[in-house]
Amino acid sequence: MFTLEETLWLFLIYAFLGWCTEVAFAAVTRGKFVNRGMADGPICPIYGFGVLAVLFCLQPFRGNFFLLFLGSVVVTSLLELVTGWALEKFFHDKWWDYSNEPFNIKGYICLRFSILWGLACLLVVNIVQPSIFFVVQKLENLPGRIALGVCLAAFVTDEIITFVQLLKLPRQLRA
Repeated sequence: MFTLEETLWLFLIYAFLGWCTEVAFAAVTRGKFVNRGMADGPICPIYGFGVLAVLFCLQPFRGNFFLLFLGSVVVTSLLELVTGWALEKFFHDKWWDYSNEPFNIKGYICLRFSILWGLACLLVVNIVQPSIFFVVQKLENLPGRIALGVCLAAFVTDEIITFVQLLKLPRQLRA
């Protein structure tokens, strides 16, 4: 469906747009800037993976709004559930908590946000993705490949540094 290069661009773009969405949401609800990404850089990988999962898994349902919505709710909720559980098991901390929301599962997912993710995916798949993919296709040249390499290197470096810092955190807290 997409080349590797296109897939990497889509991941980075949607991870960045997800970070922007999270920061805007936090600014509105908390009244201040909060870096909602896992690392220091402006990337929320779960959004990149989430949109790619929806684009790859639900392509056959693109023409059916109801099935696309329902599939998006399932795919994004499963991703959020598994990611939230894994982050808590690995880092011994909850990165988000929907425990105060009705119809939640262990605070990892809740009905309200699952519905919002489903609606957001309808918007992304039918309106946002065609424009973004048009831009991504224009980046399939040497300058685009260099830019992709630089962006990926910055992303991977940021994730590694964050991961190492998180591994040191329990030791620092004990001290």
